[in-house]
Amino acid sequence: MPMTVYADGSGTHGDSEILTLAVCVMASEVIEPFMDLWNGTLARHGLTELHMRKFDWSFSGMPTDAQQIICDILNAISRFSRDFLYLRSCSVVKADYKEAKRKTASLKPAEHLCVDFCLGGLSTPAEDQGKDNTITVQFDRGEPFQRCMERVWNRQRKNPKGGWARQVQDIQKVNATGNPGIQVADLFAWAINRQQRCQDQPQLAFASFMSIRHAACRYSGNPNFGIKACTWSSSGELVCHR
Repeated sequence: MPMTVYADGSGTHGDSEILTLAVCVMASEVIEPFMDLWNGTLARHGLTELHMRKFDWSFSGMPTDAQQIICDILNAISRFSRDFLYLRSCSVVKADYKEAKRKTASLKPAEHLCVDFCLGGLSTPAEDQGKDNTITVQFDRGEPFQRCMERVWNRQRKNPKGGWARQVQDIQKVNATGNPGIQVADLFAWAINRQQRCQDQPQLAFASFMSIRHAACRYSGNPNFGIKACTWSSSGELVCHR
């Protein structure tokens, strides 16, 4: 059962304190019904796509109609909670990474750390485990993470033990309009990045754990820079620890 990984980054501009990559994973049989429900939900609100950077919404300050759009979208996602659809996300605190890189020159680029976590830990259907060329990765056009991933992919595919790189059969540029998978990745990459930088998206970041299966991590710490698993605390904040 082939699957598609929809990937989108946030915080890729130079002055962002945190870099985030989110991937939304769907089995092929889920894509069409999910697209129908997502596009139908947006259409009821007069929208053809959801792109968070265009709206630049702060949930607490959203007008009522905007809050309703987000609630309806999250409800649509939760309808697929029992299907093969899940999210993986990785964030890197740039200041901590810079200090760690100064001490350890061999440290992978921050983008590579995100790609390795998001693509390296993919769950696959039982019938596809151990098989090559069962995954297609799609990026929005102009997404900086694509260039990074393609370099890693082209290099590691030549290795018989290339891991996720040998599972991936193709990396594609697509238009986010009409592509709900990219819009889901954009929604949660934006929310998680904003929550960690500004603490102004707790409800939406929290919803990413409630509405969809989600494995999250953050690379942070000085001097103990490293990967930390992220969970949601009862106080309403994203907590990341070893």
